[in-house]
Amino acid sequence: MTYIKKHIPEIIALTGALFIIAFFIWAFSQHGTIGLFRVNGFFKTIFIIFAIFGLILLSLGLSYLWIKATKNTAGARWFSVLIIVISIPAIIVPTAVFSVLSGIFSPEFIGTPPQLLLTGDTGDYGVPDMAVYFTTAEAVSGSKMTWGDDNNCQTKTEDVKTREHLFIMNDLKPDARYHYCVNDGQIAYFSTPSIDGELRFAVACDAHYGSPYASQDLREKMLYEIADPANGFDMFFFLGDFVEYGFNGSEWDEAFRSLNTATSIIPTRYAAGNHDTLFCGLDSYLNYCAPEGLDKKKVILDFGTESMWERFIFWCWTLNGAPKLIPKLKQNGLSSS
Repeated sequence: MTYIKKHIPEIIALTGALFIIAFFIWAFSQHGTIGLFRVNGFFKTIFIIFAIFGLILLSLGLSYLWIKATKNTAGARWFSVLIIVISIPAIIVPTAVFSVLSGIFSPEFIGTPPQLLLTGDTGDYGVPDMAVYFTTAEAVSGSKMTWGDDNNCQTKTEDVKTREHLFIMNDLKPDARYHYCVNDGQIAYFSTPSIDGELRFAVACDAHYGSPYASQDLREKMLYEIADPANGFDMFFFLGDFVEYGFNGSEWDEAFRSLNTATSIIPTRYAAGNHDTLFCGLDSYLNYCAPEGLDKKKVILDFGTESMWERFIFWCWTLNGAPKLIPKLKQNGLSSS
């Protein structure tokens, strides 16, 4: 105990430096951090300041040991006070930042409105199977969905408690009009694409919900155009960066309530961007955009910094109907390689 009291300044300085090092190791092991460091000046500055702070602590600790060795009692006393004052925020700040970025105090799920998602599987009529998916903040049972066309209708009911509510619609007919209704809510109508005619799809990316620089008016205008039946979109591909910071649950909530204008009635597929997967954002992306059970076959996710069209072509190949899409893309000067 006496030994510890004599070496409190060195121990605290080392602890502060280790907290900073541990935070850096954790942060740079997460999806999107390296990309964020390269392109975001604010985050880059914060990381550099953290690194400098850690080096200062180590330097102060070594200097303190040298002063003690020279038996400079007055200098050692002042240095010990300085080290303690600087080390306390070095311990508290990384811990607090980790708590926020890792989502420890954030809810695992937020409630999201129903979305109409494309699966990776194809039905008997050559049309991709589709799914209606929504989440609830708390696990509930008994959720149900009624769906069908003008001639047939069926109801599916969940018998287990869950926060992820996924209802698959199999063997859809081409160029047909269907409807679905979740828990006696509003009826939504959608149309399936033709398998031998023209395929019309919408592509969007980089909405950056939560960013002060994003235009809400333009986003809403885009979504209304995509959802407008007069424009005849068969599918909607969103190619990442829905939100500014993937670890912020409120941004995901804002994004899905806005996107629902189009995603509730246009079959949709999502790819992840680097902003979406920041820190604990990867879990949010998987929870809200790529739920377990959406695809029978395993889809390999790639969270690199590829271009918008590379992301799109990647998702095309994950769908069984992709070979019919790729030749049309090539005719427009795009490559699948």
